[in-house]
Amino acid sequence: MKRTVPILAIVVMFAGGLHAANHYDDKLAELLKTRPNGIVRVIIQRTVPVNAAHAAEISNAGGRVVGELDMIQAQVAFLPVSQLERMAANPTVKNISIDDYVQGQAGQPYVVSGAAKAYDAYGVTGKGIGVAVVDSGIAPHPDLKILKAVDFVDTTRAGGYDPFGHGTHVAGIVAGSGAASNGTYKVYQQHHRGHPMGDP
Repeated sequence: MKRTVPILAIVVMFAGGLHAANHYDDKLAELLKTRPNGIVRVIIQRTVPVNAAHAAEISNAGGRVVGELDMIQAQVAFLPVSQLERMAANPTVKNISIDDYVQGQAGQPYVVSGAAKAYDAYGVTGKGIGVAVVDSGIAPHPDLKILKAVDFVDTTRAGGYDPFGHGTHVAGIVAGSGAASNGTYKVYQQHHRGHPMGDP
């Protein structure tokens, strides 16, 4: 029996390491290697609603809670990088992710959508192409030229409407003219390297 104890201990430790490693993201894993003595701002998502005991756990680990995200059962906290694995191994911790700055990447939709490449490679602009958006609906909007609106759910309704807004948003991405923003936000008639992207 004594001979099996060290083997079991190794297996348990290895399994515990895998358990912890699966509970924090790659950026935090990298910090463990490059800045093990640093402090990092993280989002700690729990498997249960956040309570005072969770805040105490973070405090005891040398961290500090700066906010709560009730909708996802999470806390925002500053935590010593050296405590990440210990915190991730906590059975009430579902996931730990770095609380990093993010920014939108669709500032130039004609570029990120591939329209600019299509223009450069083939000279196509989308002019003369009709698009049907099958979505939550489409609401009247000065940026949009709605040729026809059909309701597949309530056939008694006439004209364009959108109870959720998603369909109107998608239609704006596809063919927004920018009329409501004096041309600031528009999809077609964009310019790429001095060339107009076309007008449908």
